[in-house]
Amino acid sequence: MREHGRRAESLPHAPTTRARSGFDIPDETPTIGAAADPPPSPETTMTAAELLSEYGDHVFDEIDLEVEADSLVGFATACGETHPRFVDPSHEDFQGVPNYLTRIHGTRTLPEGFPVEMHRCFDAGKSIQVHQPVRQGDRVTGRSEIHDIYEKSGRTGTMLFIVHRMNFYNQAGDHLATVDWRLVQREFD
Repeated sequence: MREHGRRAESLPHAPTTRARSGFDIPDETPTIGAAADPPPSPETTMTAAELLSEYGDHVFDEIDLEVEADSLVGFATACGETHPRFVDPSHEDFQGVPNYLTRIHGTRTLPEGFPVEMHRCFDAGKSIQVHQPVRQGDRVTGRSEIHDIYEKSGRTGTMLFIVHRMNFYNQAGDHLATVDWRLVQREFD
């Protein structure tokens, strides 16, 4: 599999303050060539709904890749699959295992400037909805967007859930699959 990604230029880390929900939110968007330490500002508060309104509903990353037989067979074998349809490139219906596209990540996890500190987050799992099989020789495009953001509270505090969605299409524009990846940031004192 050969990947070709497009990624926006990374900006320096923004200063943070404690938000009402306990999550760090940047005080301001940094600019290239800005002063090293901007003056302190009042506490910033963004709810999950405000974050979704600001960062959701648009593609923030896109990758292109060419699917090769070795990649399909290697992933199927690693998953323990033995059916010839998934491990034998000469099979008349050779295709990727249904979860094949869950192994693909874009060049960005979150939109540029998204106010979450990745070192405070953990992976809460993936789900996939398969629309069509992935086949050898497909030129696949994956497009990332923030699909949902919500909070849940429990005995250990509040957690912020971010649903990163990647939609995959082949060279004909056919929708192959939708992969939702849940990222969680737990509230810290």
